[in-house]
Amino acid sequence: MEAVNLSGSSRENFITPLDLVGGWPGDDAIVRSACFYDVEQYDESLFDTLGIVKPKQLLRAVTKRKAEFLAGRYCARRALGQSGLPSYCIGIGRHRQPIWPEGMCGAISHARQLAIAVVTRDTDIYGVGVDVEEEMTSAAVLQIQPFVLNADEYSLLSQHLLPPEQLTTLIYSIKESFFKAAFPLVQHYFDFDAISLLEIDIHQGVCCFRINVSLHPVLPQGKRLRGQFSFPRVRGLDTCTIATLVILTRETR
Repeated sequence: MEAVNLSGSSRENFITPLDLVGGWPGDDAIVRSACFYDVEQYDESLFDTLGIVKPKQLLRAVTKRKAEFLAGRYCARRALGQSGLPSYCIGIGRHRQPIWPEGMCGAISHARQLAIAVVTRDTDIYGVGVDVEEEMTSAAVLQIQPFVLNADEYSLLSQHLLPPEQLTTLIYSIKESFFKAAFPLVQHYFDFDAISLLEIDIHQGVCCFRINVSLHPVLPQGKRLRGQFSFPRVRGLDTCTIATLVILTRETR
């Protein structure tokens, strides 16, 4: 863990910065920030303490939603600070997506105790998506597979590359990361069957996927892209974590 210099006991108890040293998907052009957060320690005053504006969309939200939102925005602000924009206030778009500074793109994700944000100002990158998930239980896998997996991905399951719980979570997570990377460009929602995972390299932490429906002139049907993944061992978490990253670059057009 990195050194923590936080004032106020409630802040210290709620959030702890996490040092991402190895074991996480990444790229030299991407700035990452992560933290642990404890929903039980959440307090309404923490928005002011952390210097983050509470949006009106959260006024009636449950505590869990407020806590994860705050943790994600905390990570995003730290990542922007490392990129030279420590004071930027991240807005919320009409589709509830984060609004990043002009000339930058980014993404936020959170699991039960973990939040992460990535940002970049690399002009060759026009979309970035990140996702972090706890490994699904066997019961959750049976429920979610019919909604998330298609024939190509059931074929991957039959190859026994990973336990079904890990592989199903990985497929779900890559699709979430791609959605976050593509949405600022396509500006509309699309379903899980919009892409198919075709190949997974467990040793390199890389997967190949195909776009099944035309989403945008630069994301046409049939286009193949790559995503990154890892299974970072996070000290303090008692479950397996799966992290994915999708970067859309101008070279992939």
